[in-house]
Amino acid sequence: MAMLVKTTEQAVTAAKSIPSNRITPILPISNVTGDGLENLRRILCETSPSALFKAGLSASTLATTKSMNQEESITVATPIGAADSKKKAIAASDVVEMPIDETYQVPGVGFILAGTLMTGSFKINDALQIGPDYNGHFHKVTVRSMESMYMPLKELVPGQTAAVAVRSVNKKFALNRSTFRKGMILLSPEIKVDDYVSRVFEARVVILHHQTTVTVGYQPMVNCRTIRQTAEIISIESNQEVIRTGDRALVRFRFIHSPEFLKKGMRFVFRDGQAKGIGKVVRIVPAEQCEEQ
Repeated sequence: MAMLVKTTEQAVTAAKSIPSNRITPILPISNVTGDGLENLRRILCETSPSALFKAGLSASTLATTKSMNQEESITVATPIGAADSKKKAIAASDVVEMPIDETYQVPGVGFILAGTLMTGSFKINDALQIGPDYNGHFHKVTVRSMESMYMPLKELVPGQTAAVAVRSVNKKFALNRSTFRKGMILLSPEIKVDDYVSRVFEARVVILHHQTTVTVGYQPMVNCRTIRQTAEIISIESNQEVIRTGDRALVRFRFIHSPEFLKKGMRFVFRDGQAKGIGKVVRIVPAEQCEEQ
């Protein structure tokens, strides 16, 4: 029997009825507003993997959903005026993280940032920070308005792609076209960005294809989220002087032009003509150590 699920109570009832195979839940979901997604999450979390498998759903779907809801810790700065400078941890799912795909300048509106919200949520008039700029700095901005699929939004939630109009909080710092570049990201203002912004990072890489060999000094183009920048290999730390097609190694990269925002666990692709490789970030080298190299 089909059951239309529109409320949390109906989602719980449907989840309990799935093992009996008497109920087939039907969930209306909007890709624009996100309505109905919470009911789907509730059903997936309330139902056992074996019941979902019998109902025709993959058990890995449930594992993926639960892993997305697991809380992670991220370093944030203490509020101004706090008695001490101790760090605190907040759930990664609560932190605003929105890589910027495109920027536009609209007469009478100002600068528009287009991208997909990865985590967290924010509303109109919320304060955020955008960066890193060419010098690795972040700047405070406020949200003026938001649109998604030609519909105005009051709040942006994870998974939504939207255009966000912003203005600078600091009146002495005016946003202009030269402020923006590839690889910038909108973040919560409390995030301690120094822990994530650097020119040097370490990664475990796999060479998918290369005509000859890869050595120290090799400069491929790194693509990670919206980051598009050439990086130089400054060391290969796997007791190998060269790496070839199919080899795995721990490599240290240094961006050629400017620092980027990276997090441990991010995956990326690097390429140079027909040469291709993939990697996973394992460590962000602090800026003070970068200056020593």
